[in-house]
Amino acid sequence: MIAWKRFIKILPAFVQMLIIVSVILYFIPPDVITKYLGPGNKWIGVFTGSLLGAISLMPGFIAYPLAGILLKEGVSYMAIASFVTTLMMVGILTYPVEKKYFGAKVTIFRNLLGFINAIFIALIIGLLYGELI
Repeated sequence: MIAWKRFIKILPAFVQMLIIVSVILYFIPPDVITKYLGPGNKWIGVFTGSLLGAISLMPGFIAYPLAGILLKEGVSYMAIASFVTTLMMVGILTYPVEKKYFGAKVTIFRNLLGFINAIFIALIIGLLYGELI
């Protein structure tokens, strides 16, 4: 009963997030994502991947196969790493719900730390896969 009440309480914000995500994904087709995350644009790809991951909302069981598809399309490992990491660690669209439970200060700090970690992880991946050497 407690879980149901909490679910009903956050349902409006959750529905709002789903609508926003649907609209964003409608206007950003996959070929555009591949164009800006390609290997010719390493740093732009990392930054774009980080931003797209931060504003997207999808579960891991969709994100990881998508990362495989992007890799086959020629997207750099660094861009994929930054995209998937921010997708899992940064939640711009979930900000209203998170702020409600943790407060604005904690939410902003957590998202900022996740974004910085994503860039750091992308750099490590770039070194490991020879994209920075």
